[in-house]
Amino acid sequence: MAEDAPVTANTKCGWGGLRARAGRPAGSLNRPKNKSATGSTVVSNSAPTRTATSSSTAEPVRASKKRKLAENGLSTGRGIANFWHTRAPQGNHSMTAENTPDLAPSAAETISCLADAVSRLHIDLQIVDPSEPVNERILDETVEDGGHDDVGAALLDDEADERDEDDESNLDTEQQSAEAAADSVNDQWLATTLEKVQKEIQVHGQPRVYHAGQLWIYPKDPIFALQDAATTGVYSPDVLYLLPIFLWLPDYLPGHPDRVQCECGEALNKHSYNTNPIARRVCTTSGSDYFLLTKRHYCPQREGNTRGCGRTYQGTDPWILAQLPRFVQDRFPVAISHRSALDISEMDMMKITFAGRFGADPFSKMVRELKYLRHSRLEAMYLHAALHYGLRGTSKIPPFSSFKNRTGFAGYAPSTKYLKSMFISWFASHRLHIDRIMSSLSGRILKADHTFKTVDHQGRLPGGEPIHTALYNAVNDSEEVRFYALTLTQGFAPLQGMYERAQIELARHAHGPTEAIYTDNPRHERNWHETVTPSLKRNVQHIILNPFRHLPEFKVSGPSSFASSPNRIDTLCDIILQSLPANDSIYIALSVRLEAGKIAFIQLRERSSIYVFSVIALAQIPLALKSVLTHPQIVKFGHEITSTAKHLSSAWGLSIPTSSLVDLGKLAKLKGAAADANCSLLTLCGAVLGLQLREPAVSTPSLPLTSQVDDLAREVDCAWSIQQALMKLGSVGIPLQPSQLRPAQLVALVIGNKPQAWGELVEHDGYLVVPNTQGKVSVTQAYSVIKLTRVFVPGFIIAKHGQTLEWLSENGKHAVVQTRTLRSRAVEPPHPATESAHDPDLGTPAVVEIPSVAEQLMHGPPTHPDEVACAITSELQPEVESASRDDDDITSNSPEPMADDLEKLLLDSVTHAQNILHQPQTAESLASRVLDDAYHFMDRLLRLLSKKHPAYKEFAHLFSESIFIRDGEDEAKVREVLKQKGISWEYAIRTKKAALHRRIRRYIPSPEKLVKDLLVLFSCFQDICDADGKKFFSKDARKQAAALIETAQLGFLSDPPGMAVYYWIGCDKDGLKLYRTVRGTNSVEGGVHKQIRRIFGSLHASLALTEAILGNWFHRRNRRIGHYNRTGFKWNNHFDIWLLDEIVETAIELDVRPTFPEPKLLATRIATSETFGIIPITPQLASANDIIILPSPNILAAPHHDDNHKFELTQFSTKPVNLYRYLQLRQRTTTPVVPVHTRREFELFQANVASFIPLNTSASPEKVYKVTKYDEFTRFWNRQVATQSPTELDSSKRIYFKLPEQLERHHKKSIQWKTTRATLNIGENVAALEPIHQLVRDPSRKAVVLPAITHEPVEVNYTTDPLVGVDLSSFNPMAMRKHLDARRAIQTAIAAVPHLEPPPVPVEAPPQSRMDPQQTVLAFASAERDGDYELREIARPAKKVCPAADHGNETVKRKGRRCALCAHAKCGQENTCKGKGGRTKCEHKNEPSHRELGFDEATRKRHRERDS
Repeated sequence: MAEDAPVTANTKCGWGGLRARAGRPAGSLNRPKNKSATGSTVVSNSAPTRTATSSSTAEPVRASKKRKLAENGLSTGRGIANFWHTRAPQGNHSMTAENTPDLAPSAAETISCLADAVSRLHIDLQIVDPSEPVNERILDETVEDGGHDDVGAALLDDEADERDEDDESNLDTEQQSAEAAADSVNDQWLATTLEKVQKEIQVHGQPRVYHAGQLWIYPKDPIFALQDAATTGVYSPDVLYLLPIFLWLPDYLPGHPDRVQCECGEALNKHSYNTNPIARRVCTTSGSDYFLLTKRHYCPQREGNTRGCGRTYQGTDPWILAQLPRFVQDRFPVAISHRSALDISEMDMMKITFAGRFGADPFSKMVRELKYLRHSRLEAMYLHAALHYGLRGTSKIPPFSSFKNRTGFAGYAPSTKYLKSMFISWFASHRLHIDRIMSSLSGRILKADHTFKTVDHQGRLPGGEPIHTALYNAVNDSEEVRFYALTLTQGFAPLQGMYERAQIELARHAHGPTEAIYTDNPRHERNWHETVTPSLKRNVQHIILNPFRHLPEFKVSGPSSFASSPNRIDTLCDIILQSLPANDSIYIALSVRLEAGKIAFIQLRERSSIYVFSVIALAQIPLALKSVLTHPQIVKFGHEITSTAKHLSSAWGLSIPTSSLVDLGKLAKLKGAAADANCSLLTLCGAVLGLQLREPAVSTPSLPLTSQVDDLAREVDCAWSIQQALMKLGSVGIPLQPSQLRPAQLVALVIGNKPQAWGELVEHDGYLVVPNTQGKVSVTQAYSVIKLTRVFVPGFIIAKHGQTLEWLSENGKHAVVQTRTLRSRAVEPPHPATESAHDPDLGTPAVVEIPSVAEQLMHGPPTHPDEVACAITSELQPEVESASRDDDDITSNSPEPMADDLEKLLLDSVTHAQNILHQPQTAESLASRVLDDAYHFMDRLLRLLSKKHPAYKEFAHLFSESIFIRDGEDEAKVREVLKQKGISWEYAIRTKKAALHRRIRRYIPSPEKLVKDLLVLFSCFQDICDADGKKFFSKDARKQAAALIETAQLGFLSDPPGMAVYYWIGCDKDGLKLYRTVRGTNSVEGGVHKQIRRIFGSLHASLALTEAILGNWFHRRNRRIGHYNRTGFKWNNHFDIWLLDEIVETAIELDVRPTFPEPKLLATRIATSETFGIIPITPQLASANDIIILPSPNILAAPHHDDNHKFELTQFSTKPVNLYRYLQLRQRTTTPVVPVHTRREFELFQANVASFIPLNTSASPEKVYKVTKYDEFTRFWNRQVATQSPTELDSSKRIYFKLPEQLERHHKKSIQWKTTRATLNIGENVAALEPIHQLVRDPSRKAVVLPAITHEPVEVNYTTDPLVGVDLSSFNPMAMRKHLDARRAIQTAIAAVPHLEPPPVPVEAPPQSRMDPQQTVLAFASAERDGDYELREIARPAKKVCPAADHGNETVKRKGRRCALCAHAKCGQENTCKGKGGRTKCEHKNEPSHRELGFDEATRKRHRERDS
């Protein structure tokens, strides 16, 4: 067939879009006669070098031809959102372009040669087509592997699909086998047809089939072909092998142009037809393939004439087809690959089946079975025709061809790999449309979640390492998947770009912004979501549970200096530098404020001054400020100082020494002021300073600058004050020093890093007398005496006493303990914290503290509802004047209210309760737009409770009842229907919950009401005991209940005011309304993740196939479910939405209406910046980790009426793409980001990981990964990747970009392996394992296994089965042929004597060959076995019905009865013995001949007795 033209610089763009493979598919022998005359440079497939590829511009005459082609109205298409680069259309189709940033900042250490290579890549990649692989390699790799057809190569290959990229030669051979072989039947049929078509064109000016209004040339139908073959005397099956021919000659089709144009602008000449092969075979699912016959065109190129380019085109080339009328293009039925093709109907069926659990392998088997079935049916037709026409013998009946005989039947079934390649290529060519359709969906309410099980069934890297960690997707309020991504880590940092692009596209598609998002962990995800999705912060006022609100407010200690100009900033920073001693350090407090992910302000606090710098408008950091931030002798204190340094490094590439950074949270934990090193600055201020830090005002354009500066100055001044206070405290949690061994020293008894008790040292006389005991306990130098002040583990036994801490505390409160188990401690316990104030992967969270209500619940919650109400009221009411508190205090001594006052109070409380239970239509502010899922909320507690406890079921029921409040109107209607049907309400709410939830809307009330109800529930159930006295709530359950109260108080669970979460979907047969809710993430997990796991359960799909299957499944699911949820009607149409959009466009132009409802938006015509599946590495992530990324794509904002012409979507490539290459292009990096998996990476990791572990760390070897500096390690690693040799193409010798989480995960695995190895090699463990090692390593541990059973022969020549006694000669083909030959010989001999008639056929004769299956009868014969009487029983011969038609009017007489025993003993009296009436009547059973066979009476009696 035809071949690709080299990709040239002067043909990189054209009116058909960017087409690197225009003209011919790869592998064609039809090359240009003079390659050098093209005037272009072929792009090399080798690795990039320093020298950039040169390109020549098109000549003016060629450009003029292109303009002429455009002016003539050539019907071309072009993608308006090409993968790398898009040029705006001209004329009426002009549109504006939106250019995104081209390249993230590169690493500072990148060498000059790499910079040159990258800059060349940036230029070249802007001219690359998205539908085709980039011809120039960008750090490309090859994966070395064994032979493709070697059976042994699959010994360790559990995932066969992972080697697809190495199977190009196999696919090429497979497609070649589909071609018509030379001198085959179909080759002769094609040659004859082609010659006939050529003559018809010469005589009539067009093929005869075109004149008849057909495109098909069919051979004779098998019925008439066999009739002609039988009557002409040349009976042959060749006529049954012929396949139809689809004749596609563009020059003779309706509406064809007068002159077909080349891409260079010249007119194409008609060329010769293809010869080897003549036509391309097209595979179908019907079992009957056909041939695609076309001819070629070429662009003339003569010596001295440089106008033509010499390119050759097939008649099926997209460039040729695009010049035909669109209705003619629509008729083309083929999806073309390299040397083969699939019918469009087969591609359509693949799309349908691949969306379910019917993958490529069963699809390939189905097609193969259909083709073999067609082969067998034709063979049966061939033999039956011969039988009908009286033909017999091989001389008259040539054998029918086998299925795979290439010169005969030439059967072909596409392999699984070929079908996968075609499906992957189909998805790649349609990805543009599918992404646009998903990008056009709304996102008012999103429900997002991870699934970690899907990636277990996907292809992996060499060595078995998974590429991705999870699949993340979000579902909108119509249950449509709005976006999805295969994530490299469990964190959210790689998802930032996807969320940001989604918000941009929502606005471009006229959708409103996201109003709410449901997650299963909102407390940790809220701040990240609010950062990347600004609409989630609209009208949001976080509920701050501040336990320090009763404390005085922290105030700034002095005035602050503000600066925004570089000169002023340098002047102020120079003051700090001047105060720096020569050989000493100084301390400053450092903080930054971010706006839209960028640093807006930098705050500094030194001993005497406070500085606030506005840096958001600065392109470069001032030099003096850079010196202050990076100087190793200027120690920087701050809250979350590591995150602050990371932001500064990302913004300006600063290298801040980690030795000069001190985190206040860690310092507070060391000093015993806080239990959690990640607690918030508000907590540190209250716990350390005893002051309340006011929450800063929300930054808005209307907020005065002075207010912002005051807030910023207060924040950094607070950090300075905390540092000053902490430095005055002693460190806690460290072993006692000799100077601390003095009386009254506060200590903690710590065993295994867990405090057992608190106390203080006391004096002793070398012994201790414990009350209620005998004798004295000696105190040696290694021991100390402590006075117990607080016991945490009452059951802990002190070895010196042999008593528990609880007993010692009750008997003298003194204990003798080892001095080495004592640690220093603070006077008061550190402030508790249950929530991290910062997660480096989630962004900056809001201030959230432990509520006192939760503490009350843990220590002993109120049991009476009035007490609960009092507790929650006191917790939620704001601070008021003391007089007001006295008036409202129910425990005060004020006089009792009068009856009128009580009635008024009752009415007020009822009104207040009604307001609480009524969902507000609007609200001035919301507690949060990042909401929790009610199911996960309940599950967090239920999973900690014993399901065997008698109270479990009732608690689970009441838990749900406490959270949800039913709509009164809906409940009344349902109660009425249940009453009519005789069903009680209590029975229904416990057994028909799902049905009730679909008919009754429910409301989760405000935090005030919800917390009150939950406190009552938990208080009532937590202390219920079972028969064994075990309480229902364990210690962990009580902690979790407190955490749930906090979540409810923060407003994560309550329904947002003014936001409807129910949609009406119809009515049932009783007239009750049916609803669906968008609340929670259940639809994500059950409706999406569960279905995906079923699809991928057995596929082990490669990465490209994974993306194709996910994209196809999500696309079809969105259309089906989304249409039903929006309209209430099922989707009754196909899923090629781009075709429907094209119909609508054409119908509008013609002023007619289509047969289906017009969509609100032509989604496939709007360009989008979103892509799904494997998402690009964001510039922020790349900059933070020194990853070099490729330019971002340019998109066009306006829709285009002719976006992609049809035939860019029908010519596919089955050439496998290298796994690393595929990842690189999808991630848009110069080298893919993958986990540690190659040998060189293992060696690099082991050689350098120790350099990033602090030398003075106290972490154990098993926990050393917690202190490793993975951020620095990642940057070091990625710089090594950037500087490696680009000429090294062996994947096992290369290293790849990494993220910190990937290095951490590998570090944990390596530590685990080292720990396992070290444990097994301990002396006593080695001795313990020695017996089993000797057992399995014993050289004599060998066995002799029975030989394997070999395959049965294809043809078996047997007559009887001795075990069953069935005469198989009636069914064995070989035996039937022998009997048939013998019968024919007898009939021939009898026919030679005319005066004799053939004798009747005896009963024992074999069955006739033409006997019907209904007449076949099993014939039993004797089975002789010695010593076993049962097997000597002789079955009676069955009666046979012999067809009288074979013997004229004569009937065959059956022989008379005979004695079976005598006949078997061969005594000669079987015809006269009375035994013919029954074997018990045999008169000769005691004769010697019968006794030898065991038929005598004595033997029979002995066997009967034995059986009884």
